[in-house]
Amino acid sequence: MSKDNQANKERFDSPTGDMPIIQNAASILYMRKNANQSRKRTCPLETVNASLIDYKNLKLIEQFVSERGKILPSRITGVSASKQRALKTAIKRARALALLPFENN
Repeated sequence: MSKDNQANKERFDSPTGDMPIIQNAASILYMRKNANQSRKRTCPLETVNASLIDYKNLKLIEQFVSERGKILPSRITGVSASKQRALKTAIKRARALALLPFENN
């Protein structure tokens, strides 16, 4: 196991059980695999205003795009339906303006 993977594992195995801050697509997938299924998940963007979900906010948008350039589904990220639609629109606009790639090889 590499240093980065070990650091991510230690960060997500918190004894309090709190949801960690989303860092990237890999951390989202890791959280999903190890999530406690009986606990109700909350939207990670519930504190973010809809105006902050914008095509210019690449730091936020890149967290919801996989390494291959695909939009991650809400069943994996836990984002609410309205925020997922706003994310989809923002990602597609950022791709059209060449701020995000359509595909990462």
